Amino acid sequence: MFCCFFFFQAEDGIRDAHESRGLGDVYKRQTLSLSSQGEDVAISIVGEGDGSFDPGDYILFYGEEFRGERMAAWYADEDDHWLTYLQQRSDGTTTLWHPEFTPKMLELYTSINVYWLWVDTVGEPLRMAVEDATPVSSLVQDTYQATARAERNLEYWEFHFTDEDPWFWEYIESNSEGTYPITVTGLPAAPANVTIRGELVSWSSNDNAGPDHHTVIEINTTSVDEAYWDGISRYHFEAAVSSSALVEGINLIKYHSVGDTVVYPQMLVDWFEIVYDLSLIHI
Repeated sequence: MFCCFFFFQAEDGIRDAHESRGLGDVYKRQTLSLSSQGEDVAISIVGEGDGSFDPGDYILFYGEEFRGERMAAWYADEDDHWLTYLQQRSDGTTTLWHPEFTPKMLELYTSINVYWLWVDTVGEPLRMAVEDATPVSSLVQDTYQATARAERNLEYWEFHFTDEDPWFWEYIESNSEGTYPITVTGLPAAPANVTIRGELVSWSSNDNAGPDHHTVIEINTTSVDEAYWDGISRYHFEAAVSSSALVEGINLIKYHSVGDTVVYPQMLVDWFEIVYDLSLIHI
């Protein structure tokens, strides 16, 4: 085995490697193999039949952005001796919380996956299977369920004890309003229900009085959620609104604290999602 090239992949999709990238001098009736995170990846080599990687030949494979499941499994015992903490909940109750070494912790810092292309004269490399994709008679789908997500990692707070992610979009205090863009494309022509959800984490609380927080969420000019809740905790909201409340392209999700509770508002905005039926365009 001889490792000879590597590729970076930052998002899911078909990737190609051409002879012009310097592979021709290496692939001389040898066997090219591809791997990522220690696992073989199937490839298709166009022009493989003559045993040489010539001008016009190329390699195809399906590349994926970095996901942490495999690496987290390697270090599954990493959190065995981590401390357990008292966690506050948004309904005013408490529970014990033990942080875990999760795939999400690894995915916080990169989306780039690495693929290694190497010559293996011993093993049997994986190749993509060829399948017949001739269309058959069936109903044509006009939509599919899509999820638009808006999240940025700009503020760091490690000791909130609500989950393992220390990164947030924005810190807001007092009765200030925050506005967060989220892009939606392919909205259905006829109005339909869409789901809007997101999460906030509070920095402040009062153990002697409640509720601690009164928050309002809107999208564009439509109300999405209004709630009273408690604690230095994570608040999850989820609501259905009409797609007529959205516009094609950039929509604005707005947050503000009403300020009618005994606690001085200190809030961290985490993320938002819109789940909707995206219209397919026939071409």
